[in-house]
Amino acid sequence: MPDFINQIEPWIDEEEKEQLLRVIDSTFVTEAKLTSEFEKMTRDLTGAKHAIAMSNGTVAIYSALKSFGIGLGDEIIVPDLTFIATANAVIMTGARPVFCDVYEDTFCIDIEKAE
Repeated sequence: MPDFINQIEPWIDEEEKEQLLRVIDSTFVTEAKLTSEFEKMTRDLTGAKHAIAMSNGTVAIYSALKSFGIGLGDEIIVPDLTFIATANAVIMTGARPVFCDVYEDTFCIDIEKAE
């Protein structure tokens, strides 16, 4: 029996390896031509006017919250069954996360309990 339980098991095939090598070979891990290419692909795929690549989900959630003006004194309802980044991003804005139960079948916030 392993010493730990994997939350997820990474799966990288030859295509992902090829793309990762493109990033490494460019010597720019987070910025430059490949990031712009990725953002354009995202805009094309979604039909969005803008797309901004971010380094991780916490930064993405934080940025979204700040774009709505969330900050000190605000309370944000978050699911109680989630990755820690959800609550951490709220805390980073100065707001307070308020945990709410989720539906057992969808794991989405239980609307009745949110009230």
